[in-house]
Amino acid sequence: MLASSLPLPTDARGTLTVLSGIHGGCPVVIDDAPIVIGRAAEGDLVLEDPGVSRRHVRIARAPDGAFYAEDLGSTNGTYLGTARIELALLHSGDLLQIGPNIRLRFAIVDSQEESLYRQLYDASVHDPLTHVFNRKYLCDWLLAEVSHARLTNGEVVVLMVDVDCLKEVNDRFGHVAGDRALCTIAAEIQRVLRVEDKLARYGGDEFVIVAVGTAGAEAGPLAERVRLGVEGLQIGVRGGEVRITASIGGASLSEIDVLDEPIAALFALADARMYEAKALGKNRVCTLGATPAHDSKRHGKEGSRSPLVGADAHFTLRGARARSLPDAQYLALRVRTIPSSLPNASLPRQKTMGELIDKAKGKIKQAAGVLSGNKKLEREARVDGAKGQLKGAVEDVKHAVKEAAKK
Repeated sequence: MLASSLPLPTDARGTLTVLSGIHGGCPVVIDDAPIVIGRAAEGDLVLEDPGVSRRHVRIARAPDGAFYAEDLGSTNGTYLGTARIELALLHSGDLLQIGPNIRLRFAIVDSQEESLYRQLYDASVHDPLTHVFNRKYLCDWLLAEVSHARLTNGEVVVLMVDVDCLKEVNDRFGHVAGDRALCTIAAEIQRVLRVEDKLARYGGDEFVIVAVGTAGAEAGPLAERVRLGVEGLQIGVRGGEVRITASIGGASLSEIDVLDEPIAALFALADARMYEAKALGKNRVCTLGATPAHDSKRHGKEGSRSPLVGADAHFTLRGARARSLPDAQYLALRVRTIPSSLPNASLPRQKTMGELIDKAKGKIKQAAGVLSGNKKLEREARVDGAKGQLKGAVEDVKHAVKEAAKK
């Protein structure tokens, strides 16, 4: 057994800080029991990286208080600095390389310093107001889960939750009351979720839920459970109570084409369906295959129609058809799925929503003609201009939907 050059206090704690990946900054404490690092789910520190072996390296503490690293026969090796090791003594400040991509920093600290590191890490991944995960952490974690799901033919569901009428609470009772309402809502959503689900604050009054391993058909019941939980809250404000509801849109990975950037496409589809839920009267759910049964009488026949935005859009296309569509046609399909039943909104320059959408469709038709007639992209400037028109048209429609949802 390796011996340390200087004896360590028996209360010293060894820590490993992950320096890369979705767990970057996370401190791991090494007590008397050794920890095993690798890809295997039963490991003490699980690193989802293809360059890491299932059981890669063991970190343990010797009887004299020293810490050492032992490679467990990994494929890509364990490095201390630049030297590949089989068994090596660790000193505070050492850098460990686990495979080609993962780096860890070893340090010997006391309990107070270890607590500080953990608080700094928690602050970097959690929203300071609601204490759920923040957007950056969720996006990094979601990227890893999507990659894993596509390798294993799994499923990932994203739910976009928008709190209805929070602005009115802020205007009537102040932002302190609005903040308290957000914290209460976040706690209630967390309560009704499963342990494996992730909840994050997306920004303002929006939250995002990611459910891994949930089939697309199960997204509706999950979202409805969240909606009912928020609706049932009784939030006391200045001796009275305010009623808070939520509009929820959902999207699943199976709806996203393999050629699309998955994170952006999931958020875009869930966001579009969330705005559809708000346009249909708020306090409802719009997901794949769902029907807004809640308060259906209020909207007559609309209550029985599918609330999907993009049911025939490029997100749901598969195979050669999806791969053959140029960007212009993709975006044109998305805009054509804007529901015709949305009310006219009071928009800048007195434009109605219908007029704005007609103008946007005209821009898309013009730009689509440019793109389809220039397949080899020989005149890149012209194509870039057409794509700029497309983006502007989509932004116009998105603005129109937002304005309509406020009515």
